[in-house]
Order: sequence, then structure tokens, then C-alpha cells
Amino acid sequence: MPIGVLAYNGFLSGLLSTWLGLLMVNIKPSFRKLLLAACVFAILSTCIRSLSNQLELIFILLLLVQAFIIIVSWNLNMVRALITAALGIIPLALSEALVASVTLNLFEQAPPGFFDNLLVWILVPLPQYLLVGVGIFIAIRFHMYLLDYPVLDMVTDPRRNKVILGLLTVLGCFLVLQSIWNITAFSRQSHFSKTLSLSQLGFCANITLVVAVVVTALLIKELFKLTNRESDYLAQLGYLQTLNELHTAFRAQNHDLINHFQTLYGFLQLGQSGEAQKYLAELMGDTLNSDQFVKVGVPGLSALFYIKSGLARANGIRFNVEISSPMKRVKIPDYELNNILGNLINNAFDYVKGLDYQNRVVNVKMSEGKNNNYIIEVLNPGIIPPHIIKKMFTPGFTTKPGDHSGLGLYIVRQLIEKYEGSMELLNTSGQVHFWICLPQKSKLNSEHGLPAGSNANERDNHPVFSG
Repeated sequence: MPIGVLAYNGFLSGLLSTWLGLLMVNIKPSFRKLLLAACVFAILSTCIRSLSNQLELIFILLLLVQAFIIIVSWNLNMVRALITAALGIIPLALSEALVASVTLNLFEQAPPGFFDNLLVWILVPLPQYLLVGVGIFIAIRFHMYLLDYPVLDMVTDPRRNKVILGLLTVLGCFLVLQSIWNITAFSRQSHFSKTLSLSQLGFCANITLVVAVVVTALLIKELFKLTNRESDYLAQLGYLQTLNELHTAFRAQNHDLINHFQTLYGFLQLGQSGEAQKYLAELMGDTLNSDQFVKVGVPGLSALFYIKSGLARANGIRFNVEISSPMKRVKIPDYELNNILGNLINNAFDYVKGLDYQNRVVNVKMSEGKNNNYIIEVLNPGIIPPHIIKKMFTPGFTTKPGDHSGLGLYIVRQLIEKYEGSMELLNTSGQVHFWICLPQKSKLNSEHGLPAGSNANERDNHPVFSG
């Protein structure tokens, strides 16, 4: 095979297999990195294929090459890089085996010299790349993946890992069997090639493919069941966490009220009614009113704001929430909406704690956009350098001192994208400005609004409260 054809196939194979493998572990790579990785893979694979004709050895070497490229480019450890490479190369090899079987059937009676044509070598592999491309499109469109490296250690079901291992084993066995059929068909030296025609070999290969597809479908079905169970567990965990925080807040408030009542009783017993009135006035100005948080329209979010207001008061932070429109039709479960806003509010609190008292302000604004969506804004004083903004949503990146996972903003972005929303991080007039757009239940495919002036005219005469 000409060197140019080897390089052409190496580039497309490297691009598509790397892309698919990363998507299968829930990593969305930049296209520039993918192109660079594909170029390196093309050079190395051309050298490997030029030096050896043993398919098994070529497959192992290409797997190691791609794992090395992933380690260097995406900072994964060796085991995870090998898994990622396998999740990309195995589907590509399967599609190559399938296309080879079809090609054998179609061109069994091809004239001599047919495969010496350069154009044939360029066009014949295109269907296998198209199949992998379809897989990439489906993974991106429906946000499908097998593993989630950034949050793998949070909640993991051992049965899920066994199913994934079984899936990879079935695909690997099929790849080996298909390679044997292809080697037999092309070499024409083995016992099978002397007793079976090409069409019979192709039939055997197709039977192997059908069996592998059926077993794979069953394993994928089981994988989806386990994924749903894991999602339900996370949902219940989120609800329990919120209820526990709410219970703690109520207990703390009741404890404070008992102390306040005892103090007032002491003032009255001593006949100091003026001091009692003064103390009561300060107390009423400082006590949280839980009724005002019901206006949010989402019970879980009302509880979150109530808890965060108490936390803000304890840390000397002014926490203001402005609601222009209740979010009754937002297309996202309460616990995941709480996860999004809880992370953003916690980050804002952590940032303003180190500022002067006059700058310890966190504002949350909620309104309805012009295109059937909701706009949520979280603002606090400060400026984030542009080079830091680019890294803020990278898994593991954090600017906080101490032991922090650096997954908060990454999870926020994943949840927003999961429900077809959008998010921006801006520096606006000396403030850090998180702007979020979430679709309503009625129209998921509506266009997203714009950050500026999304609903400015509706903000007058609407409830505003602070903690």
C-alpha cells in the first residue's frame, strides 16, 4: 500500500478513534488538539504499518501509540488512557472488519489489478469512517458516554464496571474472530481458505457480527438500567442533602430563638422595657423570614435560598435575591437546579469572604427571557483574569487553597448542557457575573436569550428580598 494512503488512513483513524474514545469517557476535546493528535498518530501508524504485516501486532502497537498521545495531550494516567484508546480503536476496528466483509462479498469477482488502483484504496475505507462518524454524532447529540472520569470516584456501581468490562470483552473477542476470517480470506493459504469460498467466509463473518451485535445490545440495555439506577441514587442523595441542611438550619434558628426569648424575658423581669424594645427591633431586622422564599416557584430552590441566607448572615455577607418571574416551568429537576445554583453561590461566598465588609455582597437574579427560557444571574464584586476564566470549567482546576476537588463548575456546566441550556462567565463593571439560560418545559428547542437586557423592563414592582 502506498505511503500516502497509509498516512491518509492513519490521520482519519487517529482523528475519529481519539474523538470517540474521549467522548466515551465524557471528555469533550478541542478540535485543535484532535487535529494535532491525529497528525502524530498518522506519522507513527504509517511507520508501524510499513514495518509489519501482522494485524494483531499492529493493533496492539496502535493502541499503545494512541494511549501515549492521550496521556500527553489530556493528562490521563496510563490505565485510563488505555481504556480511552480501546473505546475509540475497537469500534473503528469493528467497522473496518464489517466493511472488509462487505467488500469481500462485493468484489469477489473483481478483475485482476482492481485493488492496485489508488482511488480504490482511498474510497473503500470511507464507509468505516462514516460509521464511526455517526457514532460520534450520536454521542455528542444525546450526551452519551460509558465512563465519567472527572466524577468517577463520586458514585460508582460495581455492577456497572462489570457490564462495561463484559462489553469490552465481547467487542474484543469479535475483533479477534473477525481478524481471523479476514486473514484467512486474504492469505488463501489456510485449511479454511482451501475448503470455503469467499462468500462462505463472508457468511461466517456476518454470523459472528450478528451474534456480537445481539450480545452487545443486551449488555448496553443492562448498562442503561444501571445508569438510571445511579441517577435515581444521585437524585435521592441530593434531596437528602438539602433536607439535612434545611433541618440543621431550622434547629439552629430554634436554638437562637430560645436564647433570644430568654434574653427578652430577662429584660422584662428587670423592668428594662426600653432595652427589650430595642433588642426586639434589632432581632426583627436580623431574623430571616422563611415565607418570602416561597415566591421562587421551585420548592427545592426556596429551601436552598433559605439555607444560603442563614449562611450569608453568619459570615457577614449580604445575600440578595431578585425574582422577576417564578421558575415554575423550568426543564430541570429540583435537585440538579440546586446543584447548579448551590455551587455558584458557594463559590461567590468563598470569594467575597476575603473582601472588606462593604464588598461582601452576592446577588442572585431570576427572570423570564424573551425566547421561552429562564435567565439566572449570580454576581459578586471582583474580577477574574481572562486566562483563569479559560480554565474555570476544567475538571480538577481550582483557585481555592486547601483540599478542593475542582469539580464544582465542571459539574455545573455538564448539568446545564444536559438540559440544553447555556452559560457564560463574564467580568461586568467590576463584578464576576455568571449568566445562565435554561429552557422552559414547553419549548426545549427555543433560541437562548442574550445576557444583556434579557428582561430589564420586568424587574420593576417584583419581589426582592435579602439575607
